[in-house]
Amino acid sequence: MTDTNTKVRSLILTALMVVSVFGGTIAFAGAASAATGGSYTVANTAPGATTTVTAQIQSEQDAKSVGGVELDFSGASSPDFDGSFSTGSSSDYTVTVYNTDGTVKTTVSSVSLSSSNGGETVTLTFSSVTVNAGETLQVEGESFTNPSSGTYSGDIQFNPSSSGESVSDDLVVDGTTTDETGTTGPTAGSSDYSGPLGVSQAPVEFSTTSSSYTYSSTASTDTYVEVVFDREFDLSQYSFTVTDADGNDVTIDSTNKDGNAVVLGIASDLTDGATMSATDGNGDTFVDAAAITTTSTSIAEDTTAYSSDSVTAAYDGERIALISDETSESIDAFRYNSAGDVDNDFLFTRGTGTDSYVTVIDTGARDDLTAGEDYSFQFLGSSSDEERMTLRSLGLTAEATNTEISFTGDSTTVSADISSDAVNRDVTATLLDSSDEEVDSGTFTIDGDGQITADLTATEAGNYTIEVEDVGTGITTETDEISVSAVTGDVSFSETVFREDRGDVAEITIDLDNADSATVLIGGNSVSYAAAAEVTDAESGDDADGEVTLQFNTYLTNKGTPTGEGVFSAAGDDTATFVAADEVDSDITTDAATSAVLADTDYDLAAYIGGEESAVGTLIVEPRSTDSMNLWTAPSSTFGDAEAPADVYSAIEDGAVTQSDEIAAQDVLVHQIGASGVYGALQNELDKSSVSSQEAALVNLLTTDQVSQPAGETETLDTALSLSVVQTGSSPNQDPKRLALTDSVAAGAFNVVADADNETVFVNVKTDQLQFVRTDDVDPTNDYTDSETVTAAADEEFDVTFTVEQASGLTTAEDGESVSSTFTVVERAGMLNGGEDITVEAASGQEISGTTDIAPGTDVNIRARATGTSAFLKTATATVTENGTFATEFDFSGSSENTTFDVTASASPQFADGALSAEGTIGAAEATPTPTPTPEPATDTPTPEPATDTPTPEPATDTPTPEPATETPTDGGDTATETSGSQPGFGGAVAIVALAGAALIALRRGN
Repeated sequence: MTDTNTKVRSLILTALMVVSVFGGTIAFAGAASAATGGSYTVANTAPGATTTVTAQIQSEQDAKSVGGVELDFSGASSPDFDGSFSTGSSSDYTVTVYNTDGTVKTTVSSVSLSSSNGGETVTLTFSSVTVNAGETLQVEGESFTNPSSGTYSGDIQFNPSSSGESVSDDLVVDGTTTDETGTTGPTAGSSDYSGPLGVSQAPVEFSTTSSSYTYSSTASTDTYVEVVFDREFDLSQYSFTVTDADGNDVTIDSTNKDGNAVVLGIASDLTDGATMSATDGNGDTFVDAAAITTTSTSIAEDTTAYSSDSVTAAYDGERIALISDETSESIDAFRYNSAGDVDNDFLFTRGTGTDSYVTVIDTGARDDLTAGEDYSFQFLGSSSDEERMTLRSLGLTAEATNTEISFTGDSTTVSADISSDAVNRDVTATLLDSSDEEVDSGTFTIDGDGQITADLTATEAGNYTIEVEDVGTGITTETDEISVSAVTGDVSFSETVFREDRGDVAEITIDLDNADSATVLIGGNSVSYAAAAEVTDAESGDDADGEVTLQFNTYLTNKGTPTGEGVFSAAGDDTATFVAADEVDSDITTDAATSAVLADTDYDLAAYIGGEESAVGTLIVEPRSTDSMNLWTAPSSTFGDAEAPADVYSAIEDGAVTQSDEIAAQDVLVHQIGASGVYGALQNELDKSSVSSQEAALVNLLTTDQVSQPAGETETLDTALSLSVVQTGSSPNQDPKRLALTDSVAAGAFNVVADADNETVFVNVKTDQLQFVRTDDVDPTNDYTDSETVTAAADEEFDVTFTVEQASGLTTAEDGESVSSTFTVVERAGMLNGGEDITVEAASGQEISGTTDIAPGTDVNIRARATGTSAFLKTATATVTENGTFATEFDFSGSSENTTFDVTASASPQFADGALSAEGTIGAAEATPTPTPTPEPATDTPTPEPATDTPTPEPATDTPTPEPATETPTDGGDTATETSGSQPGFGGAVAIVALAGAALIALRRGN
């Protein structure tokens, strides 16, 4: 492979060498001992025919002395051999030795014959002859009787008397060959002989696009495998197979022969572990899975001038293929200084070898090749040429993320931080145990910053390393030793008993010690319910604290599925995953799904770690209830500020909401609903991807049908919850106004805050956005037209009813469980100074006040304005109090007496009749009396008692000293300014909904 996938597990060579010598092991299928190959053939394959049998055996060593040979089919079975060798005369047998090129070396004379096993075995002895490695001894036996049709395994053995080497081959009798003059395949000594070849240069993989290379244009790709054999041969008699490192056969696009070399054009690059096999014309594999030397960069000789050559970049540690344009070419290597003196720094010489175009340099195995240097290769063939290479450092490093790892459970993650000076490169990370056996591996891509973390898995304690290999070059690096130890973790419950109302979400806290995860089992056969979850602590962050809060939705058990979807979750970044209960405890026989919301009873808890029970507890699911509804009012400007219960209680502390059943038009009506057991249903809706708010979750429960009617029956709307708002009285001949839920939601009338901890739901409504229809049969899911809807008007009274319906599964009451309350819409009325003119003094601290029906907490902007010669404009902001009053102070100390001015007060939304107004007059400032000191009595002289009961007047010390006529604010209240400024309001801290800060009014409850 070139510039892509190559693997190098270790550096085999200690010096730069041409990978050209291959000690090929030549073996026929089924060969025994150390003989290299052999075969059986017959001239006529018809069953039962009398014919000539030919047996061949090839020596695997030089100067082998052979004085006998045995041919044996007695071991054949399935089917049994029922043929026979000739047992009558030794003259039926001819023994010949052939040279490696197929020519006759010697013909043996004076052959002696013996037989056994009913003619299934014959032994031939003769005067010793010498058979060298690669030479073939052949026996031709006449008068051989074929067995029945089938395939029979026979043995051929040198020197049977001394248990010499043997081989095995199959004899096929199928009637396909009847020519008595030849054999079924080319025979040693014939002109088309294709017997076993030797490999003189091992297979090498490389790539090139050079037009100078003989075969560079014969394949659909530019990747090749070259192998050189030890003699000439007929290519048509051989077949070849290339197998990649994963054991898959690689497509061979072309097969070419040049002298003793074969060049295979292949369709893909190879990595270390790829092999090549070769089969001869007899169907015998004589090269069996020979390792292919792979390369990742090629430098090809071309015909361009040296000065025009481009420089090939390679990484220190990879193997490089030097490709010549002719065979048997020598190549000199130099350290490159400049074009003028390159020959002055000679390093070494290598050659391609006989019939080969390629030699390989392993840069990682040579001390004289150094990263950061340039090198020149001089090709010394018939037409000399030079090619240049610059050697770079890949900078591949691997550092164990943690060298000491303890784990519980079945496995743990072992990681390495990998970096490289080159980016966007694939690397293979392999986890090796102490015996260098692979435990786990994976391929990772080094990203744009030159780094990646490889996570692998170990399942047993031990010492490990992670070997990292650059796929493109085969360059490797390795981490330090990583010690992995298995420890026994522990798990416990934070409490012995946990409690939750039926239908709500129970929170069960699990403490983990020396463990990242545990399994929690809830219930058992005795309560006909069992479910389990695997809980896992977060890997990092604040939630990586050895504690997991398991959230168990008791409402969802009536919708349980085999996967337990939604039943279990975990707080924060921890996780909880459903597990089948019988996988935790094999004695569990009950299902995790029931036909109703989980019953109120006691449920056993058990925590497991490593498959062993480690802790027990109890979950008590208590009866639920629907308890109360209280009504409150809040300023319209604060609607939407509350998003969580904390916002609500902050508003309570600030006094920003007031309990009231009279709601000014356009203010916010707050329903405080006390109910338990509904929060699991709300949470289930919030977990849906289509639901993004608590308002949407509540609306789903108010509008979604929970019951499917049987076929043939009229479909009705059976929701889990219902909310109705109905006018208590109406004009004659008119239906009362009823809440149009879908239209009100679309108008933005609702805000919902659920507080499961305090079993309270706050439903907050903008009264001016509520939409009503006049009909007895209102459909909460219907979107009415504008002409059909109306709004609430002043002095109208409404009943509000919240119901937990039977369809929810939370109650068995046919009409559900309900709570109700009543409110009246009042006009946004108000007045200044009780409707009287206002008189103030020409002094500071002058109060202007008023009363109103709008919600406490609302800001009222008051303006005092005079025209003429004593013109002024003063503004201040007052806040409506719980008793419906508002007041603020102005400073008139710089104004003239008897000046008249206009006073206006406005709010948002505005008062029903517009801004409030009154006339004002500045009177004389009251004089401040000067205090008269009381004389001190003489020392030791008693003070005479007064003769009357009239008390001694106290000095007028309570009279305030007039303040200077400035606009500086004074402590203790709102102060007017001379210009129109911002009007302070409640801001985000003032929630639109509130729990009662004062006594709650319990209103009627209907069940």
